[in-house]
Amino acid sequence: MGNMINATLRCGQLTCLQTLQFFKVGLAKGRQIEELGHLKNLRGELTINGLQLVGDREEAQTANLQEKSNIYKLAFVWSHDEEEGSEANDKYVLDGLQPHPNLKTLAVVDYLGTKFPSWFREDLLPNLVKLKLSGCKRCKEIPSLGQLKLLRHLELSKLHKVECIGPKFYGKNIGSNSNIQVFPSLKELVLKSMSSLIEWKGDEIGVRMFPGLEKLSISYCPLLKSTPSQFEILRELEIVIVDSEMPLLNLCSNLTSLVKLSPWCERAHLSS
Repeated sequence: MGNMINATLRCGQLTCLQTLQFFKVGLAKGRQIEELGHLKNLRGELTINGLQLVGDREEAQTANLQEKSNIYKLAFVWSHDEEEGSEANDKYVLDGLQPHPNLKTLAVVDYLGTKFPSWFREDLLPNLVKLKLSGCKRCKEIPSLGQLKLLRHLELSKLHKVECIGPKFYGKNIGSNSNIQVFPSLKELVLKSMSSLIEWKGDEIGVRMFPGLEKLSISYCPLLKSTPSQFEILRELEIVIVDSEMPLLNLCSNLTSLVKLSPWCERAHLSS
């Protein structure tokens, strides 16, 4: 741990540095997020931890991530000791961490804002292939992700305030264009520990969705009562700790390509 911390001390002086997989934000000079702004040649993957120590949007922007075209994988991690008062600041900080459009993989962990910034959209993340949102327990809505044309893997976990996955999740104005495909490239979708999730809308939206989804995992969503049934080529389905039998019955109503089913429901059993 000591070597890792020392490696990021005043790393902004290493202006030719190309690889920095981990940066832990600190309060002392030489450990602040502005150090990343001097590293114009960074490439590959980067995890930024300790984002609760970044003061505001302007300070976050000093990392200059929007100009780092060779970083393909980013993880943003908060570690709050006290959650009170963190909501607004987290939102501003994440807003200031907008990545370059070349980004392919993104993880946002333990973010306490109530919503995600405006750069979570298809024209600003056109190359995103993998997205993980975890521990964002104050967010009430999932951002509009359905029009991310290259997204192949999506994991949503511990979003404890989300009660409904609905039209906004699929994209703006999708109801006005029946030719639109929602999540056209998605191969794997994971919903995990969504303790307040009751409803997952889809069939009533009126567009083709998840045309390429092969694997769906729903675990520890005890209140979930409804799901879509439009999964044309789904091959693997896992359901763990879902109190109602309706999601399983609905999902299985039209699965002609399913080769693996792993149901484990608290009080639900698939009827013979």
